Amino acid sequence: MGMNEEIYRKHADELVRFATGVVGPFDAQDVVVDAWLRATNAEAWPTVTNHRAYLYRTP
Repeated sequence: MGMNEEIYRKHADELVRFATGVVGPFDAQDVVVDAWLRATNAEAWPTVTNHRAYLYRTP
C-alpha cells in the first residue's frame, strides 16, 4: 500500500461524513473523491505535513 492510499484510508470515512452534512448522502462520496484527486495532484501535496487539514480545505 502506498503512502497516498494510507492517507486516504485514514481520512476517507471522516471526510465522507463531513461531505454528507454539506452536500447530502448521494453526492458525498463523489465530492470526497474529487477533492482527493485535486489535493493529491496539487503542486503543494508533496510538502504537506498535515494531510487532514489540507484535505478539508481542498476546494
